[in-house]
Amino acid sequence: MYQFCCDECGESYIGKTVRCLKERKKEHFNALTKSYVKSSIANHILMTNHTTSFNDNFKIIDNARTNYELTIKEAFNILQSNPKINDNNDFQLALY
Repeated sequence: MYQFCCDECGESYIGKTVRCLKERKKEHFNALTKSYVKSSIANHILMTNHTTSFNDNFKIIDNARTNYELTIKEAFNILQSNPKINDNNDFQLALY
C-alpha cells in the first residue's frame, strides 16, 4: 500500500499495488498524457494545474501477505484518513 502527497496542496491519495511501486508510479505519471489511462493522481494534477515530483511524493505505508489482506488494509486506511484525491472513498468491502 502506498500514499501520494501533492507538493502544492498537501492532499493525499492512498492506493494498493501487488507490483513494484516504481511501476505503479510510472502508470500514474503516464496517465498525465494518455487519456485512456485512469489515475486519480493524474486527474488531480491536471484539474488543479499543480506541479509535483513523482519521485519524492510516494511512500510505502503498509504491506500484506495476500491481496485480500492488502485490500482490507487499503479500505481501512482510506476510511480512517479520508484522502481527498481518492475518487471514491465511499465503498463497501465484504469481510467474509
